[in-house]
Amino acid sequence: MPDRRGPGTYHGYLTPPPGHNLSPHAAHVLKVVYGSCRENNPGEDPENKAYCARVAWAQAKKAD
Repeated sequence: MPDRRGPGTYHGYLTPPPGHNLSPHAAHVLKVVYGSCRENNPGEDPENKAYCARVAWAQAKKAD
């Protein structure tokens, strides 16, 4: 499991930047969903990362 810490991370995974278009709630959803997805799909496979990013952005836009 990655060991990154600080803002923009969740369970050790760095989240894609939310930009200025998302509300704080949607940015939090993005961070949590991306970190949880990466936890379930570990490794540095670009396909897994892209999949998790798509899922996280879809959920964040629903929350916004």
